[in-house]
Amino acid sequence: MLLVATCLPYFALYTRDLRLVGRRRRDLLEVYALNLLLLPVNLGGVVKSVHQAVTGNRIPFGRAPKVSDRTAAPALYVAVTLLFLAEWSTGAGIDADSGRITHAVLGGLNAVILALAITRYMGWRNAAADLTAPARVRLQHRFTTANTANTAEVKAAPETNPPEALPHPASTGASTRSTPSFPRSSTPGGTNTHPGRAAPTAAKYHLARHDHQRSR
Repeated sequence: MLLVATCLPYFALYTRDLRLVGRRRRDLLEVYALNLLLLPVNLGGVVKSVHQAVTGNRIPFGRAPKVSDRTAAPALYVAVTLLFLAEWSTGAGIDADSGRITHAVLGGLNAVILALAITRYMGWRNAAADLTAPARVRLQHRFTTANTANTAEVKAAPETNPPEALPHPASTGASTRSTPSFPRSSTPGGTNTHPGRAAPTAAKYHLARHDHQRSR
């Protein structure tokens, strides 16, 4: 009950501020949902402020990356938001099982309101895309680096000489034709002693025989 008693003044002052700026009282639920969604951002700002106070180093300002028609959330903040949702849902179930009804109701309400805030202000598909963005960028960088290395290796490799083309028979003309060879001697009957070779004509045979008789 003490926890509920501390929440009532908080919501009462919030409702008063909304009325002063011209907002409706029912906008309190949306503002509360937005505050739950921004819890990781507030915690991150506190951690960075403490780090700057301890180290004395000024933290550089980082611009939020733009993705088409929306602003992408850092993967760490999305992961912490989903962790809060899981912890409050699990805690509500454990408290209800243990008989702590007040804690179970508050935890369950926070889980439901945070789930509605993710649905309305962030979107589950966008949350999944932002959560896996670092892994996709790392894989894309590794793939690009591998392609660049392969391209560099291909360019650095020496060119191989193409095989020499064999000359076409039509381009060499008569030089590729074999000259027929005649035997130095033949039998008196004119039969060639070397089968497969062209036999001399009758005129050449008689001329050779006539020269042989004159030499006698």
